[in-house]
Amino acid sequence: MVYCADVGCKSRTYTKAEKEKAKQNSQNLSNFRFFKIPKVWVHECGKTRQLSQRRQCEWIARLNRKGVADNPQKY
Repeated sequence: MVYCADVGCKSRTYTKAEKEKAKQNSQNLSNFRFFKIPKVWVHECGKTRQLSQRRQCEWIARLNRKGVADNPQKY
C-alpha cells in the first residue's frame, strides 16, 4: 500500500475491495495520484545530471519531511 509522503496528509491507495465497496455505497474516493521522487540521471551529460539533481532537490524540499531531506539517496 502506498501512503502520501506529505506532512499531515492521510491519503493512501485503496485496495480493489475498498474501491468496490465505495462504488456500491455511491461514495467518491479521492482522486489522488502518487508519484515517485525523480532520480538523478548519472549516465547522461553533465547538464542533464545537474538538471535532474535540481529537480530531485526541489521535490524533496517541497515534501518538508524530516529524514527525507537528510538522506535523499535512500528514497
